[in-house]
Amino acid sequence: MIPMTHRFSRLSKGVFAAVASLGILGSVSLVTTQASAQEYVYPPAEYVATADPVYYNGYAHYYYGNHWYYRDHYGRWAYYHGGEPAYFHDYHYRAPYYRYGHWHR
Repeated sequence: MIPMTHRFSRLSKGVFAAVASLGILGSVSLVTTQASAQEYVYPPAEYVATADPVYYNGYAHYYYGNHWYYRDHYGRWAYYHGGEPAYFHDYHYRAPYYRYGHWHR
């Protein structure tokens, strides 16, 4: 026969473990965070059809909404996340000039 104090000790450990796990589960489920996602608007077909592309690394790039967009080799739109390459920075801030009857960059 097991002494009463030993039974109480085992029972209290089990109850403590159950209450602790419920407390952790409850605190995790009560914490809510606001889901946020940045939504990027890719260049519409009308813009792509009328804009002059800038070719870089074999892809046509379009400056739209403060980003340089291009279609990757799967045909999906992509843009540079960590900042634009130096070529685009120089191209974007280069002054246009007039030659042979039309404007150039």
